[in-house]
Amino acid sequence: MNGLPKSAGKFAGGAGLITGGLLLLFLAVCPSYGQEVQVPALPKVVSIEKAVEIALQQHPNLRASLFTVEANQARVGQALSGFFPQLGVSGQYTRSGTELPFDRRSQGSTTAGSSNSYGLNLNLNQTLIDFGRTSERTDVARDNLRASQEDLNSVRDQIIFNVRQSYYQLLASKRLVAVNEETVAQFEKRLEEARSFYEVGVRPRFDVTSAEVNLSNARLNLIRVRNNLELARVTLNNAMGIPNDTSYDLVDNLGFSPVAYQLPDILLQAEQNRPELKSLKAKRQSAEDSLKLSRTNFFPTLTGNAGYGVSGKEFPLNRTWNFGAVLSFDLFSGFETREQVAEARANVENVKSQEENLRLGIRREVQQAFLNLQEAQERVRVGELVVRQAQENLELARGRYQAGVGTLLEETDARVSLTNAQTTYVQALYDFRTAQASLEKAAGVAPAP
Repeated sequence: MNGLPKSAGKFAGGAGLITGGLLLLFLAVCPSYGQEVQVPALPKVVSIEKAVEIALQQHPNLRASLFTVEANQARVGQALSGFFPQLGVSGQYTRSGTELPFDRRSQGSTTAGSSNSYGLNLNLNQTLIDFGRTSERTDVARDNLRASQEDLNSVRDQIIFNVRQSYYQLLASKRLVAVNEETVAQFEKRLEEARSFYEVGVRPRFDVTSAEVNLSNARLNLIRVRNNLELARVTLNNAMGIPNDTSYDLVDNLGFSPVAYQLPDILLQAEQNRPELKSLKAKRQSAEDSLKLSRTNFFPTLTGNAGYGVSGKEFPLNRTWNFGAVLSFDLFSGFETREQVAEARANVENVKSQEENLRLGIRREVQQAFLNLQEAQERVRVGELVVRQAQENLELARGRYQAGVGTLLEETDARVSLTNAQTTYVQALYDFRTAQASLEKAAGVAPAP
């Protein structure tokens, strides 16, 4: 007899856990199955954890991947059906008659007679021996299911990263708006001061026109960063999978806390944790099982069958029964089986090459993220120092101008230098947070708080 394979036994033992887990995930991600997903009301202040939670509930890419897992789960069940008997029932009714040859005298044909026939049959078929066809088909389906589950994890990781990156970008944009609003306010004060000094004859008209130019340039920069702020909010909404919503604020966690990662440890974690690599491993196993499946076509199939039925033209109908076995074997298929095996073997080598290429790509991704994080940390430290120096320089230039020994140009240069230093520092903070998120995604580790 053709018993359940080792893989089918494993599947049967964990089917409840897999199905239950998928059901819980499905209910969490898509609570209104078959209906339009309702967007929850956002709180007034959204933390990064809340933003990730909303994205994992709302994003359509995650729901699409979940349905792919569900489809592969069903394909496993379809493959397992080959281990069970196939039971079918059929019924028939026929009315038949005989017409005599054409009669010229009667100008027509006559019917000699007609009769009814009835039939009802119950058929049972069971594959007895197929030399592993059903077993390998089940293994292929199980491997594809595991690959789709890892693909789901990969989509989940990408969504989390997109939310974190967009969240930090919105925070950075808000800070840059604040920096430029302060710059505009300061240039407005300088313009009023320059006009006052000009009216009393202490400063020339040049200071007034210079202050007006500086204020106009500052307002232009403010318009630009405000537009970037709106774009960043749209990007975050898209990352969370919700329509455009401007009613919420963010928890500002764009701070700096040095982190220390060891590159060898991160590379090892990436090798063990990346879902893309796990997915390709499952696909490689699926290709190898498909190769085994194609080779089973060289062997025969033994199928048992049995039937019971009633038939006849008059009631009570005659009872009939039968049982037997069928051995089928393809003697020559035009080399189709040989070519199927060759195709399956090529698919195995193809997936192996993809897996090797992915390992190289992951290694490069981890190293690049690691180096970007080290650079960002150094830029944050230097940026803090530059901001302090620029603030001191502005205070000195401001004091000189008020004392009458300095020029407005000196103060303007100092103000612009401070604005640039603050902008560079905010960008460094954003780069640090984004590099940290990139490294954690590249290594497949949980995000740090």
